[in-house]
Amino acid sequence: MTRSSSTALIVQGYIPKYRVEFFNQLRERGAERSIRAVVAAGSANRSDRSREDETTSAADYQLATRRLGYGSKGLLIHSLNEVLIRESPQFIIIEQALKNWEMWRFLVPRHGKALRVGLWGQGGNYSRPANHLQQGLKSWLTNKADWFFAYTEGGAGQVARSGFPRKRITALQNSSDTVGLRADTEGIAEWEVEAFRDRHGLVAGQVGLFLGGVDERKGMPFLLEAAQAVACRVRDFKLVVGGSGDQVPLVQDQVSMGAPVCYLGRVDGREKALALAAADIVMVPEWVGLVAVDALCAGRPIATTKHPSHSPEFEYLEDGVTAVVSEHEVTTYAASIASLIEDPQRLARMKRDCGLRGSKFSVESMADNFVQGILEWRDATRR
Repeated sequence: MTRSSSTALIVQGYIPKYRVEFFNQLRERGAERSIRAVVAAGSANRSDRSREDETTSAADYQLATRRLGYGSKGLLIHSLNEVLIRESPQFIIIEQALKNWEMWRFLVPRHGKALRVGLWGQGGNYSRPANHLQQGLKSWLTNKADWFFAYTEGGAGQVARSGFPRKRITALQNSSDTVGLRADTEGIAEWEVEAFRDRHGLVAGQVGLFLGGVDERKGMPFLLEAAQAVACRVRDFKLVVGGSGDQVPLVQDQVSMGAPVCYLGRVDGREKALALAAADIVMVPEWVGLVAVDALCAGRPIATTKHPSHSPEFEYLEDGVTAVVSEHEVTTYAASIASLIEDPQRLARMKRDCGLRGSKFSVESMADNFVQGILEWRDATRR
């Protein structure tokens, strides 16, 4: 690291496991270009903890966290003063969310501030509907930032349409660790896939897979009902559920009652790669996010619905090419899945197209984009 290096402090509510490799790459690639990336993170709330995806391994600082108010509607306050004193960052990058006190703390009193403040996040209102007051406040605060790092091109467009200068927006191409997933997949032998299917009573060509948080955000009751409907038409169909969350008992009840469902628990690394290798379709009816990248990387089409909860990464999918997108109705959704399973040639073509599309996503590329954005921000600041 040279004398002219700059320190960028990234503040996270908490660090989910899928972000670890991104932050590792960000530090490494930033150091190569005189950017010192420092990560400070708080702790997950109760709902997020139930997903069992929190880690502290990628944080340079673990922040004490206070929550004011009720549940997800409250304010999230992190103890940042010590970090700011010790690191003296030239840039601070905060998650774009009204619940983050840092947005208010650093963006409202902008006059006379030497510290440059950037935001990163979805860019628009995805997943949860926002009222006009929330939308207005979010746009007002966002437009006070010096730079914006948007997950996707679509999110970057939404930020620009709210009045933020496009030249001060970086599109990151948000990704999970596809290099790691491909390495895990390539290390799996065919006999392991067959043994996995035998162990869980699966028939090749007729396997659906859910990956993600097993909670109401992902529409678990809808998904489980749809699995039953698919099995009524496709005799040997079975849904494999991989993940953790507060609705795991609902899934386990279905398993115990003989539904066409098996539950794996949370799966990471090689276990996730094995589940994807054994599956034919990834089924996520609501809230499609980074699972889109995992599915594309593994060469598995996603079956989902036209639901307003989808995250920006939904734009990575193309209906009829890498995904089947139906109306949000159980019978219609189940029929779209059954039709695909009953057409092996079409399914094989979509798997191939997914693999081709998935090759362009990686945390390495995402980290490069993030570092490039910081450098452009630094250059603009110096000018």
